[in-house]
Amino acid sequence: MTITPEEQVWLASEAIANAYEITTSGKHLLIHPDTFKGKISLIQIGEILDKLEKDHSVIEIVSRPTDFDLSSDGNGKCYSIKIPDYTKFRSFLNLAHSKHHGSIDILAGDNFFAVCDVSMDILSELQLSSMNVASIPLVPSIIKFNSLCPAHSAGLLDRYANFRWKALLYMKERGHINYAQIEESPTYGNWDRMITVEVDRYNFDKFYKKLGQTYEIRVVEPAKKKEKKEKKKINIPEMPPPLTRVEIVSMPVVNTKSLDEAVIAKNKKIISLPKFHPTEWSKIEWRFLDERNVLIGTKDDLKPSDFQALGFENETTGKPDLTWLWLFDMAIRSGETETLPKPIPDATKQKKLKVSNLLKKLFKNDTDPFYDPAETQTYRLKIGLFPPQFEENRPTYNPMEMLGDLG
Repeated sequence: MTITPEEQVWLASEAIANAYEITTSGKHLLIHPDTFKGKISLIQIGEILDKLEKDHSVIEIVSRPTDFDLSSDGNGKCYSIKIPDYTKFRSFLNLAHSKHHGSIDILAGDNFFAVCDVSMDILSELQLSSMNVASIPLVPSIIKFNSLCPAHSAGLLDRYANFRWKALLYMKERGHINYAQIEESPTYGNWDRMITVEVDRYNFDKFYKKLGQTYEIRVVEPAKKKEKKEKKKINIPEMPPPLTRVEIVSMPVVNTKSLDEAVIAKNKKIISLPKFHPTEWSKIEWRFLDERNVLIGTKDDLKPSDFQALGFENETTGKPDLTWLWLFDMAIRSGETETLPKPIPDATKQKKLKVSNLLKKLFKNDTDPFYDPAETQTYRLKIGLFPPQFEENRPTYNPMEMLGDLG
């Protein structure tokens, strides 16, 4: 496999550093091209040394190899190099070392899988867009690599989020992506956050091809050998192909039954939601029957459901979570919260986000189901949100019991 430019620069810099260690003070350093045989071509080593001299100013090339040199010591077949400022060269050497030892080939274990994980998500988003910006989840609902998140516990989900964020920082430092930011606040307490990633498509595509080659060698091929040896099927996450230009000449017939099934992931559960056609917000009703049960849909098509079926269960207590209680209180207030404080607390924003995402998924409507809070000074729903018929049906459970809930 061809080594990367970063690796080539490191090999050249390392050879110069090694020559410096064994060369008497005042003498020029001698670097023979055969030092890089099988790794860097004669043309490439000449270009790399030129770059170190002209672009980075960390060496001076005193003389170059020539086949016409007949001296007995053979020094004419070496590059003769001088280091004008060793402190500057050492700084450059450390940088080259960092880039090389942070290369894909050097990444180990879960660090490598974390980079693969976020790169797959970025590519998936870019394939459906002509833009250079992708929006990916901090913690996706489907875990591609088991070792990154072996179980759905708070600690392991925080660890998984941390792995993905550090992988993006690694990619940014090395120029594989231009920019990454967790929406609203760069904290790891809330796993529903999205990350905005900006890329240079050419650079990302080049990096992704290299990543795919490494993945094939380090993951796919060993797994196939193990599968053959043990004669059992091993589930290997597949790296999607890199970005390419595709011309659509015909559309196949697709069975869209599964596409109509709205589902959400809640810890270890996959929750199937009620099914509705795409619907305008003004035609939707959400009617609480009591503190746990609701009717949702359009006026002519109301379907029964409850807090568990809609993904609002506190996994610790088995009771409705804080977002459900918040929504119930909004129903009591005719579909609107109290006046919002400034700034709006993150916990309130996350409740609003969870309700928005659910409604968008249920009714296949990508617009915001809430009015703009800058205008209303509240969170106010565009759907009809109705409380139980009698006020005494308001929830009797203690909200303090659920303060640890992130919903």
